[in-house]
Amino acid sequence: MSNPLELHHVSVAYDGPPVVRDISLTLEPGAIGCLIGPSGCGKSTLLRAIAGFEPLRRGEIRLAEQRVAAVGHSLPPESRRVGMVFQDFALFPHLSVVGNLAFGIRRLPRRARRARVESLLELVGLADAAALYPHQLSGGMQQRVALARALAPGPAVLLLDEPFSSMDATLREQLAREVREVLRREGVTAILVTHDQIETFAMADRIGVLADGGLRQWDSALGLYL
Repeated sequence: MSNPLELHHVSVAYDGPPVVRDISLTLEPGAIGCLIGPSGCGKSTLLRAIAGFEPLRRGEIRLAEQRVAAVGHSLPPESRRVGMVFQDFALFPHLSVVGNLAFGIRRLPRRARRARVESLLELVGLADAAALYPHQLSGGMQQRVALARALAPGPAVLLLDEPFSSMDATLREQLAREVREVLRREGVTAILVTHDQIETFAMADRIGVLADGGLRQWDSALGLYL
């Protein structure tokens, strides 16, 4: 089986020196990876490059065997089969939970769309909240809606950019474990950006330690301690 995510000697820059440089990593099918490090070390920049929001100065990114980025070549974000969950969840306030989940799969036939939405509501435990609107949901419920919406189109890779950062430590750990279980049940490959060790060790199969734009280590949690 091919690897859903492969980075080969990736460097990303804006107007000056590279923000991330010479990063190589592979994420196996169904695995959850975490990028951890201090603010400004390049975590979110790397995630944006994978999503297609930043061009590469050097290297190559492959998603599900397809080359999606290289120098002078960048497949548009909408063509990459990448799902994203942002810090603020970015839910549509004028749409119900069902409306939010169905938004990205509007092209499916009505029956298939309804079946997919219903299965996702069950998956994230929100079947009873289907008709509610974002302002009627708790932070944890909003997070689960954002996750389900990102999963709806069946992405090859799911990217999560500090999705628990606005929550207290206890809720962060609980939600990290819930999200891990949802991703496991869907069989989705995912990569999470965080600066929080609790989230990292609650979720990750592979952990990438970033510092000053470089990848210092890419290993299991056990491997980081050995």
